[in-house]
Amino acid sequence: RVPPWTPQEEQELQELYWKYKEVEGTGGLWGLSGTPGGVAGALSLHPCCPTGGDIIAAILAHLPTPGRTRRQVVKQLVRM
Repeated sequence: RVPPWTPQEEQELQELYWKYKEVEGTGGLWGLSGTPGGVAGALSLHPCCPTGGDIIAAILAHLPTPGRTRRQVVKQLVRM
């Protein structure tokens, strides 16, 4: 059985989500190299997250509680 999310874990998850969502939305790591803010519609030459994966991978890498699966994180984000 999967342990329930504590309020502290939910808050951390939400903070991590918005942290990486903002990075994705600003074009800071999605933009083309040397182009401030990126170019609308251009393909990214950089990953969206420091881990080189997607937002969920970055969240998993930074969750303080180990053992959560990708599926558990996605389900919790959808619930929130």
